[in-house]
Amino acid sequence: MTTWLDADELADIRTDLEATLPITCTISYRTNVAGGMGNTVPTWTARGTAIACRLAPAGVGSGENVSAEQLRGGQVWNLSLHWDQAIEATDKVTVSGNEYQVMQINRDEAELFCKRVQVTRWIPS
Repeated sequence: MTTWLDADELADIRTDLEATLPITCTISYRTNVAGGMGNTVPTWTARGTAIACRLAPAGVGSGENVSAEQLRGGQVWNLSLHWDQAIEATDKVTVSGNEYQVMQINRDEAELFCKRVQVTRWIPS
């Protein structure tokens, strides 16, 4: 695979992008534990807390920020994280008290500057 940047250039870009992650989130993964009636009960365990991130509505320019008061359900959001942050398609992300379901992760890019995750407001089942 051909890359356009050497390792130092890629590291510099990643460091610069970290400064653009102004808020924090919690990423949780689901496990099922045995319930009292022979059933299983889903529980969420934090994969990480106070994770630096940026949340913006999909399609909004990168220069715009979103405050917690502006967060609405039913639309797609772009969540930016550190390039090697662990996150899976089955995870739940909590930002400013709002929960989001992971839809897509950009893990297949040749030169990954930051991890971009498309999320939507969590609708518990």
